[in-house]
Amino acid sequence: MDESMRFSPSYLEQPSEVPADPPEVLRSSALFAGLSESIFSRIASSSTRRTIARYGSLFAQKEEIRDLVLLESGNIKHTQAGPNGEEVLLRICAPGEIVAGPGFSGVSRHRYSARAIDESTVLSWRSEDIRNYMQLHPRFAINVNQILSTRLRELEARIREFTSEEATTRVALLLVRLSKQLGRAADEGIRIAITQDEIAQMAGLSMFTVSRMLSRWSDRGLVLTRRQAIIVPDVRRLARRHETKIAHHEAR
Repeated sequence: MDESMRFSPSYLEQPSEVPADPPEVLRSSALFAGLSESIFSRIASSSTRRTIARYGSLFAQKEEIRDLVLLESGNIKHTQAGPNGEEVLLRICAPGEIVAGPGFSGVSRHRYSARAIDESTVLSWRSEDIRNYMQLHPRFAINVNQILSTRLRELEARIREFTSEEATTRVALLLVRLSKQLGRAADEGIRIAITQDEIAQMAGLSMFTVSRMLSRWSDRGLVLTRRQAIIVPDVRRLARRHETKIAHHEAR
């Protein structure tokens, strides 16, 4: 990635202080579950807010991990470049989720890059401050570890899908999951801000396969394809097409 894109002023605005009254997305984040109001306010008020322009870079693969970063608004995607330089979409983060974690897990450098899909705001804490909070507040440490465990389970589930599920089931599982994670209510159903190419990357399929599949589903009214978005009119109906496999997948 071009070095000039990393935290360049044209991509990332100057940091600003978080208001005394923390935003609601913080209160509902798993990072702060079970904390008292005083501890929550102390940790929240020590964060720094940054705004990332659409398509702007938050950090690059192999860059040193310096902060814990939580997404306040917008959407951030994680991509990883392989040995041949081709990028693969790993994950799309929704508001309230951790975009990057500090190096206390033994990893000192980012294993993926993070870029904004649309204009986004993030809250960050220095790694050393996060370590102190974890030592002072056991519940906060539990929350951090649970988030890391959840990410690992998500990765394991995706690996199972790649190895055991047929293409249509993988895409259905992905859209059902993204509708809950990223979906926004629209007149025609649940709108997911994702392109067909991104779906193909996340499902481990070719663009042609995904395009043909979504075209068939569109004819049946299961999805509506839009520019840089997919609309699911009825998530339950889409899930029912593969309900046995989805139920088995979620029970694991």
